[in-house]
Amino acid sequence: TVAFLSGGSNIQILNCVLHSDMISAGGYISIGGNNGAANLLVQNCYFHGSLNLQGGSTGTIRNCVFASGNANDYAFYGVGGVYAQPWGAGMTIENNIFYKEDPIEAKGLTNDCRYLNNIAYLNTDPFPSNALSSGNRITDPLFVNFPAAGERFSFDYDYHLQAGSPGKNFGTDGTDVGIWGGALPVNKGFEPPIPRITQLTLDHPIVPAGGTVKLTLKAGKPN
Repeated sequence: TVAFLSGGSNIQILNCVLHSDMISAGGYISIGGNNGAANLLVQNCYFHGSLNLQGGSTGTIRNCVFASGNANDYAFYGVGGVYAQPWGAGMTIENNIFYKEDPIEAKGLTNDCRYLNNIAYLNTDPFPSNALSSGNRITDPLFVNFPAAGERFSFDYDYHLQAGSPGKNFGTDGTDVGIWGGALPVNKGFEPPIPRITQLTLDHPIVPAGGTVKLTLKAGKPN
């Protein structure tokens, strides 16, 4: 899966699942444009792939899971290849879990970003060390059900945190790190937080031309 977004202001990416069909990360969201993204919010998303940003972007990446089966994968990249520019201190990366995906950018373009209360496990490169960052841990997040060696995304896995997880109530807001914590936790099945139609009944399955269709709907909010 590959998605491109032009630069702009107040872009929000919420409760999304982005994953590749390969063990190694191959899907990504790339946000470019001449001036990057201003006031970007990426929250409670699952990435088996990477987030690519234009240098100088500002905003927050919060309560996401970046997971892979390859310890050489990176959660972040810069837009522009060899000409990519540093993201800068205007980007906050907090309350995320990096499982076999490095929490920094391959060329160090995220080294000046603000990293707060993230967890990384089975990674090649550690968190950057700067005056803005704190509270980051390198430890097993203890998902309820996820292969110890890492893997691609599957609805068969349970990305909740076990009771003894170091990520329980460890977020900057006092909730769990990862996709089940924060202000916008995902729900069961990653369904959007809108009413879901559970039953549709046509009162008259055959309607003459110009007639009126009568139907009955039952709907409710996802679990």
